[in-house]
Amino acid sequence: MRIALHGRHFSEDTKPYIKQIFDTLEQYKVNVIISDQLKSKNSNLGIDLDDFPVFNDSPSLGDVDYLFSMGGDGTLLEALTYIRRQQTPILGINTGRLGFLATIAKSNIKDALDSFFSGKYWLDERTLLHVDSAPGLYEDVNFALNEFAIMKKDTSSMITVKCYIDGEFLNTYWGDGLMVATPTGSTGYSLSCGGPVVLPQSNNFIITPVSPHNLNVRPMVVSDSSVI
Repeated sequence: MRIALHGRHFSEDTKPYIKQIFDTLEQYKVNVIISDQLKSKNSNLGIDLDDFPVFNDSPSLGDVDYLFSMGGDGTLLEALTYIRRQQTPILGINTGRLGFLATIAKSNIKDALDSFFSGKYWLDERTLLHVDSAPGLYEDVNFALNEFAIMKKDTSSMITVKCYIDGEFLNTYWGDGLMVATPTGSTGYSLSCGGPVVLPQSNNFIITPVSPHNLNVRPMVVSDSSVI
């Protein structure tokens, strides 16, 4: 089995748990590859990180069976940029603050990994957004697990966004911007802008205006098969 590890800088309190992860992977004789951020930002983990191959982008990651994200939800979202179209399962270990996606607590690491290597787990598939834009704007990272937002920039004026669903005109939005969120992202930026909480397997997208200048404008839930 080949497993990739990704994480950022770890606090002193967290380092024993990170070592526990490495020790458990060694116990189960796993081939480990680590991200360049994990290596460069954690020189004093008590682990010789030079012993492991390093990846810094999707091509150098290669074929792995799983990716372990060690941090908060932001770290897990960052891990997605390495996975891209490979659909490699991600295990989120919460060593950060927010853990909506990274759900394994530090105190449960050993039990969780033992269950993982015993095959006692299930895969939770989540919808992604794919964004088409002007050439080169997003390069090959034109996808999102949470949301995509069109926002005003460097101006105090409102912007106008015309929205179409499957080629049919929906509405013109005046405000600070407009976002399209997935069910996973419904508990993030969309929620803070008045959007609903949508369960992960609902097969929906949420169109949420940001600070709209229209009293009758509300978030809208649409099918995730829609082209928006």
